[in-house]
Amino acid sequence: MRGTVNTNTFLRKLHVYGGLFLSFYVIILGISSLQFQHHFLEFQPGSKSVSWEQHIQIPEVEDNNELKSAIRDSLDLNGYLPWWREYTDSLGIYHFLISRPGKQYWVTVTGEDDLIRIDESRMSIMSVVFALHPLTAGFEGPGFAKIWRIISEIMSILLLVIIVLTLQMWLAKSFTKAWSWVIVGSVASFSILLIILVWLVG
Repeated sequence: MRGTVNTNTFLRKLHVYGGLFLSFYVIILGISSLQFQHHFLEFQPGSKSVSWEQHIQIPEVEDNNELKSAIRDSLDLNGYLPWWREYTDSLGIYHFLISRPGKQYWVTVTGEDDLIRIDESRMSIMSVVFALHPLTAGFEGPGFAKIWRIISEIMSILLLVIIVLTLQMWLAKSFTKAWSWVIVGSVASFSILLIILVWLVG
């Protein structure tokens, strides 16, 4: 009996303090997710850009995504390639952005003897905060990006545990009759039915 009491006390403390511990992570992840999807804010570089040039072997590809990836790898840079941050100017010169949380690189394909010009800028601390979503999604970058991905996975598992505990405590206190469980189960099964419908439609 005492073991049951101790277990219940532990689960309640895990529910309360675990939720408090996760609150900052959930808030930041939610805000950065909205920013990643809708681009509400445009962050300006936190310092003056530094320009440099490098000759590389530019592969002959027709797809711009393949071209950007090849140039990024040849320059030995880390970052993702936002499709909405590329353009061809009036002279026919192609520009695109390589973005990472703390830095961004505007790359100019000059077309002169495989010469690439890079304008490197360090970003503000807030841009790092809002970039946590693509890091969580598996952005291939330097060591800190991989560490953040591991942390986010641990946080996600803990979040699922807290959600299950919350549901268990809420249901145990709120529903004492069979028909109550039927109603809750019917409502909760909506998402499962939607997934099955999408699977059937293909």
